[in-house]
Amino acid sequence: MIASIFGVLAILLAVGAAIALVAWALVYGVRFIRSSNASLKSITQSSESMVCDLRQMAAGCSDRALGAKIREAADCLRFSDSAIAMPVDEDLRQEIARLSMAVHSDDAAAINEALASIGRLTEERNAAIALERRGSF
Repeated sequence: MIASIFGVLAILLAVGAAIALVAWALVYGVRFIRSSNASLKSITQSSESMVCDLRQMAAGCSDRALGAKIREAADCLRFSDSAIAMPVDEDLRQEIARLSMAVHSDDAAAINEALASIGRLTEERNAAIALERRGSF
């Protein structure tokens, strides 16, 4: 009789531990998902901000041909993968700031130079993301 009571208590203890483990896993999973979502949202907003800055520069550019090139750079950046933050993102922000100064001073040579750099950095970013994605599957 005592053995059966201990058996029932052992079963209840095992079931309670299993329930506690499942509850802990659910709480931890929800926290991880929330943190991941916040990080993804931040990265996406940063990318959208860079694209918006480029579009505003394109609209404010006095030379229509250069404005079209700036819009093209904005589209290339817009359609690149923005789900992962990369070290090259800071370089992109600096080049966009340099482009902004060139657009405000109507310096066509500096605009073309900054656009070439932005294009190179965007390609570098896309290549780095492709490598990152390939390694994650």
